[in-house]
Amino acid sequence: MISKPALFLWPGFLSLSSKKPVLCLFQNLFQEACNLVGAGSAATTAVNAQLTGLLYDSLTVLDTALTPQLSLAAEIASPDPTHLVVYLRTGAVFADSSAVTAADVVSSFNEAKRSARYGALLSNVASAKADKQGTVTFTLSAADPHSWGCLTFPILKRSTLTTEKGQAPLGGGVYILQSVDGGAQLVANPHYRVPG
Repeated sequence: MISKPALFLWPGFLSLSSKKPVLCLFQNLFQEACNLVGAGSAATTAVNAQLTGLLYDSLTVLDTALTPQLSLAAEIASPDPTHLVVYLRTGAVFADSSAVTAADVVSSFNEAKRSARYGALLSNVASAKADKQGTVTFTLSAADPHSWGCLTFPILKRSTLTTEKGQAPLGGGVYILQSVDGGAQLVANPHYRVPG
């Protein structure tokens, strides 16, 4: 069995398990994750913006050619040019092993749409609605052949959304964020499953 090392984070330093500081990559990842979404929030560095991808999964991810690939979405249908119907991947869970629901996706969309970081990306997506079958229908303001690429916003567990300082919403990414001695530590998410 291969074990993933813990990733230790202190303001200004990154280290894999050894706790030895290496290249200065970020200023304060813990605070970034706590303020990932919501009005007026934005990552203070490009590296921090990328590191938040370790904590949260999304419906789609962009590959190296910037082509959207399914992640939490098992399938995306487009019944007409202004609607996307997203079917969630069977067995998709958050870090606490609770199921990712269509309601979590809609809540995450609403938070992301209001945020400084994702608002522009989602400007053509007018709304998201969960249905009884557990799918999410996104309504576009105008047809967009690249709309799948807009579904890269983080999916957060709805019941963990908070405005409390120092609290980060729960995600389903590769790592879980834990506060440690005034800094933070990324611990491998035992429930993470690589899409595909």
